[in-house]
Amino acid sequence: MENSVNQRYKTLRSHLGLSQTELAEQLKITQAAISAFEKGRSGISPDILKKTSDTFNVNMNWLLNGQGEMFFRNKRK
Repeated sequence: MENSVNQRYKTLRSHLGLSQTELAEQLKITQAAISAFEKGRSGISPDILKKTSDTFNVNMNWLLNGQGEMFFRNKRK
């Protein structure tokens, strides 16, 4: 199990099959920002965490705390 939000973020990116550059492009931030965050050299803003959650249907509780499933289940109407 991943012990930090940084490690979970990297796990998420890998699970999505995206490079750091591809993820950065989708979130409209730099690849360097993704790299620094994944390596634990910097934090990531709450806005980017929320955008990540919204864009990829990620469970914010999993991302921040490691609890629950990585993704929300698709809701059917």
